[in-house]
Amino acid sequence: LHGGSLLALIIIFFKDIKNIIINSFDSLLKRKNFIKSKDLGFVIFFTIIQAGIAGYFFSDYFEYIFREPIMVAFALCFLPRYKLE
Repeated sequence: LHGGSLLALIIIFFKDIKNIIINSFDSLLKRKNFIKSKDLGFVIFFTIIQAGIAGYFFSDYFEYIFREPIMVAFALCFLPRYKLE
């Protein structure tokens, strides 16, 4: 199920993913100043690293907290939602 979802996302967003990767390496190799569109690949990379580290160290804590359905309901209902601008 997850592999199929990943494949569908890669197919749909292939052009965008390709542009992010090319712009990131182009910016790195040419040593230009970072601008937002070229900086996106690095931001995504470092965010994945941080999420992996947090998941590794806090996985037991998160499993304990979200084992109860009431905590999941609370998190979904009352934690702030962010708007994409």
